[in-house]
Amino acid sequence: MMSEEIVGNGAHWNVYRITENHNGQKKCWIRKRSINGKVDSNITTFNLVSQAGLPTLNRYVKVNDNEIEAEDLNADTSKGYFVSPNTIRNYQNCGDVFLKYINSESLTPLEREQCKEFDFSCISKMIQSNGSDEIVDQMRKKKIAIGAEGKVYNNKIQCISNLKSFCSSSQKDLEKATSNKIELYSDAFFFRVNPLNNDIEYIIADFDCIRVLNISTGCPTNLLEINQEEFKTALLEFICFFVVKERQKEYKELIKKNM
Repeated sequence: MMSEEIVGNGAHWNVYRITENHNGQKKCWIRKRSINGKVDSNITTFNLVSQAGLPTLNRYVKVNDNEIEAEDLNADTSKGYFVSPNTIRNYQNCGDVFLKYINSESLTPLEREQCKEFDFSCISKMIQSNGSDEIVDQMRKKKIAIGAEGKVYNNKIQCISNLKSFCSSSQKDLEKATSNKIELYSDAFFFRVNPLNNDIEYIIADFDCIRVLNISTGCPTNLLEINQEEFKTALLEFICFFVVKERQKEYKELIKKNM
C-alpha cells in the first residue's frame, strides 16, 4: 500500500513524501514534480555538489522529464529534523490570519489552532478603540508552520553544544565549494540539531539556487566571501526561527565572531 502527502511547494516544484507499507515495513522517499523547475540542470548541479565532497543527499535521481526522486531527509527523526530557514520564512503568520478574520474570511483549523493564543475578537476591538502596534507585531512574528519546520518551530531548540566547531568545519566545506567554482545561496542549506547530544549539522538539499561557474559565466574573485555570507545568513535565520529566544543573542554573536 502506498500513500502520498504534499510536504512543500514553491515557484519551481511541488514536493511529496511517498510512503510505502509492505508486509509491515515502511519506506519513505521524496518525489519532486516540476512546475517550471529544470530537472536535468538540477541533477547536474547535485552531481557536482556531491563530487565536490560537500554534505548532500545520498540519492537524487531523474524519474522523467518532470520528476526527481530523492531520499527523505526526515525518514528517521531519532536524530532530529532537518529544516530549511527559507521554507519557514515564506510561511504565513498570525497577522495574515488576523487580516482574514477582520475581512470575514473563513479560517482553517490549522490557522485557528496555531493562532489560538491571540483573541482576534478582543484584538479587533482594541485596535478600533486605541490601536495596538505591539500585539500586531507579535502576531506577525508567529508563523503558521507545518511539516518538519512546524515540528521544530513549535518545539524550539534549547541548546546547541558544538556551534563553534560547526562554524569551523563548515568553513572548510565552503572552501571546497569555492575551489570547485560552486556558488551557494542561503536557500540551499538545511540544518538539524540532534536532541541526544545537541550537535548541529547541515546538508545541501536544494539545487535551484546554486550556480556552477565556468569560463562563460565568470568566477568572482570574492567567491569564498560570497559563499561564507550566504551560509552565515542561513545559519543566523535558523537560529532566529528555530532556537529559543533566550539563547539567540549568544549564538548569533558566536556565529558572527567565528565566520
